[in-house]
Amino acid sequence: MERGDRRGLGGARARALAGLRARAGGDDRARRRRLLRAHGAAAARPVPPLRDGRSGVSSGVHAAVEERLRAAGQRYTAKRRALVEALSRAGRPAATRELVAVAGQPQSSVYRNLAVLEQAGAVRRVLTEEGLARYELAEDLTAHHHHLVCRSCGAVEDVTVPEPLEREVERVLAAAARRAGFRGLSHRLDLVGTCRSCGRTGRRVRA
Repeated sequence: MERGDRRGLGGARARALAGLRARAGGDDRARRRRLLRAHGAAAARPVPPLRDGRSGVSSGVHAAVEERLRAAGQRYTAKRRALVEALSRAGRPAATRELVAVAGQPQSSVYRNLAVLEQAGAVRRVLTEEGLARYELAEDLTAHHHHLVCRSCGAVEDVTVPEPLEREVERVLAAAARRAGFRGLSHRLDLVGTCRSCGRTGRRVRA
């Protein structure tokens, strides 16, 4: 092959390689543009609301939990913060197994941190008919409510009553407390029965 032919062939190869690089670069740039557009669209989507209508735990709740832990000689670690977030998003008393799945923590860690949060007064334990524990944020960190407890499956749901009825309940209970010599009264009521799901399936009440 003559030198000129070799030069021509080399030039053709170089041009072909340059074309491939240009197309590859164009493809990369196109991919980057698509990713940026997708990222922007995702960022623009609203955060799904919590069941109680909030988009997240307020800074005031976090500050209150941190203060209670500090008073108990404990720190507000990332794992404890994650549990507070999970409990808020649950919108009802949550079982430990649910918190393990949502918070992404080992079961032993969830148990340990729930115990610390409960002792500090940031979390409240709710017991079902079978003595199984569920957990929720302390009532003064959320809102006053009562519970519907299913005797069949153990599910617990939050329920609120109209304000006039709540005031009447408080009046009656306060009078009963005074007669018994109680002071500093607060109350919580559990309505025990069968949930809608168990009622539909005819699930039997546990013995």
